[in-house]
Amino acid sequence: MGQTTMGLQPCELIYESIDKERLSPGWLEEQYEKHNAYVRAKVPEDKLLEFSVQDGWVPLCDFLGVPVPSVAFPHVNDSASMRRLGMILQVIVYG
Repeated sequence: MGQTTMGLQPCELIYESIDKERLSPGWLEEQYEKHNAYVRAKVPEDKLLEFSVQDGWVPLCDFLGVPVPSVAFPHVNDSASMRRLGMILQVIVYG
């Protein structure tokens, strides 16, 4: 049934991660780092961009070989946006 992903059994990351993290703190971070190491080992350096949204448009556009847009880089997942979203959801759920 299914195939292994990142060396894990099918659905292990989704259904077993809470218990694994509780029993072995740092387990999720370890899986994240193992996955990143796997990708770095498999993808040629000239085809891989390790990107942080904090870096904005320039490294992304340089990597893709396209011009930098004249609009600001979107930061829709910043902490202020997440707080607003949380408040909106509370109003919707709890009235």
